[in-house]
Amino acid sequence: DPKVHINLHVKRVFIQDDCELLPLYLRFVRGVVDCDDLPLNVARESLQNNPVVAKIRQTLTRRILSKIEDLATKEPTSFLTFWESFGIVLKEGVARDFEHREQVSKLLRFFSSFSSKLAAAAPKPTEDGDDADSADKATPEKRTTETEGLVALQDYVDRMKSDQEVIYYVTGDSRQQVEQSPLMEPFRKHDLEVLYLTDPVDEWVVSSLQDFDGKRFQAIDAEDLELPEEVKLEGVESTDDKERTIELVSYLKRELESRVGEVKESSRLSDSPCALVVPKGGLSQQMERLMRMSDESFPLTKRTLEVNPSHLAIRNMGELLKVDRESAELKEWAHFLVDYVLLAEGKVEEPQRVMSQIQKMMSAVSAQALQARE
Repeated sequence: DPKVHINLHVKRVFIQDDCELLPLYLRFVRGVVDCDDLPLNVARESLQNNPVVAKIRQTLTRRILSKIEDLATKEPTSFLTFWESFGIVLKEGVARDFEHREQVSKLLRFFSSFSSKLAAAAPKPTEDGDDADSADKATPEKRTTETEGLVALQDYVDRMKSDQEVIYYVTGDSRQQVEQSPLMEPFRKHDLEVLYLTDPVDEWVVSSLQDFDGKRFQAIDAEDLELPEEVKLEGVESTDDKERTIELVSYLKRELESRVGEVKESSRLSDSPCALVVPKGGLSQQMERLMRMSDESFPLTKRTLEVNPSHLAIRNMGELLKVDRESAELKEWAHFLVDYVLLAEGKVEEPQRVMSQIQKMMSAVSAQALQARE
C-alpha cells in the first residue's frame, strides 16, 4: 500500500501527514510543504478537491521532474545511482501521468544490445593525484556494474540509422535471456540497436508511450515485424529446397497444431533452426505471464513457429520427410523444435519428455562418433 510521504503545513501549522501532494510514482520523495494560501481550519476531506492543492501538486511534480532532468544532464553518474534505486517506480509515471508523460519518458533508461560497447567506451574515473591540478577538479564518481551501459530513449533515436522508422525492443525476464534469443540474430549482424525490456512494468510503459520523438515502438518477437529489406534473408533458392520446405511446413502444422498456432518459413533467422513469435494482435509472453499471475485461468495465445529453411537440422528433417513420412524420429524432432525455444526461455512444458529426447540424441551422436573413429 504505497503512500506519498509529504507533510502539509499551513502557516507553519501542521495539517496532515502523507498528504497526496505528489503523484504516486514520485513516492520516493520526502518533504514538507508549507502553504499560506489555505485556511488553518481546512478539512482533510476537502483537500483532494481544493484548487490550491491541485496547483501545488502540479507545480511540485514539474519541479521535481526538472530536478531529476538536471541530475541526468549535469551528474550522469549520480543519476545512474538514483535510477538503480527508483527507476522502476519512476517508470509508472508514463502510464499514470498523462500530463507529464513526455517529461517522464525523457528520464527512462534501459539496457540495449549496444550496452556492452557503450560501457566499454565510457570514460573511466581517474585516480586522485594524477596531476597537479587534480585537487581543483571534481572527483569523478564510480559507476556501478548494474547501471553500466544504460540507454536513454533520446540517445537511441539519435543513433538510429537514417532509414529506420521504429524503435526495436524485446521483452524478457532478464538481460541474459534476451541477449541469447535467436530473434536477436538479424539485429546483431546488421548492427541495429534493440532495447531490452526486463522489468515487469516495461510492458505498460511501451503500450502507454506508443512512440517517442515520432518513432513508434516495435517488438522484435512480433510475427508482423517490419525489417529493412537488407536485413531480410533470401530464403531457399532451388526448386527442390522450396518443395522440401513447403512439405515440411505443412507436416509441422499438422503435427504441432495443439502447441502452435501457425508454422511458417522465417526470413529473419540465420544461425538458429527455429523461433516462436507472437501472432498479430497477440500478447507478448511477458504480458501473458503477468496476466496469469493475477488470473490463472487467463487463456494463453498459441505462438507462430518460424523455421529456418537453410539450417542443417531443418534441411535434414525435410530429407527424412521425403524418405519416411511416418518416421517416429521425425515426430519427436518436430516437437523438440518447440521445446528447443521453450528451453532457452526457461519455460519447458514437459521437462521429463525433453530430457528423454536429449538422452536419445546424446546416445545417437556418441555412437556415431565412436563408429567414425573405428
